[in-house]
Amino acid sequence: MIKSTGAVAGGSPRGWVRSSRCAANSNCMEVHHGKTSVGVRDSKRPDLESLAFTRPQWTDFLRMIAR
Repeated sequence: MIKSTGAVAGGSPRGWVRSSRCAANSNCMEVHHGKTSVGVRDSKRPDLESLAFTRPQWTDFLRMIAR
């Protein structure tokens, strides 16, 4: 995992998406799919540090939670 403070490597500050299951005023996470990494941040505090994962790390995480 790589700590990131802004744009995700290979990406831009725009392009963060929130789950369609997230209510308008809920505290949700947002995900950004960059060219080389995937970023995750708190939707209520986008100014704070985000977490960045390599694409293989993100794929492994999704496989693990899908079990």
